[in-house]
Amino acid sequence: MAISFQEMRQRGGSLELEPESVQIDGLSEDILIYRFSWNDFEKILNHESGEGVVPSRVHQVVCLLNPPGYEPTLDDIDFMTATYTLPQIKDMYSKALDINGFGHKAQKDAQKN
Repeated sequence: MAISFQEMRQRGGSLELEPESVQIDGLSEDILIYRFSWNDFEKILNHESGEGVVPSRVHQVVCLLNPPGYEPTLDDIDFMTATYTLPQIKDMYSKALDINGFGHKAQKDAQKN
């Protein structure tokens, strides 16, 4: 069922953005990556951390693995860095960017059009 822009506005933007299941090399199960509104995604991308690029990127990945509004804890960051390899975390980040329209795949598609 399709919905018009006016119907979306009447609902006040209450449409749910469904998460997507993705496969990460080396993991036995798929993981969920959430979709975000433009504004929510910009907040995640613009997050600044005094701890450097890697912790900031891990912060972004943890945000993208949770519903909008989730604020990662230091325990979340520690869990990610202790459990997953750098290539796995990069893969999660890359797939999250693609799912939300900010990745290399989205840029290539935009250039084609």
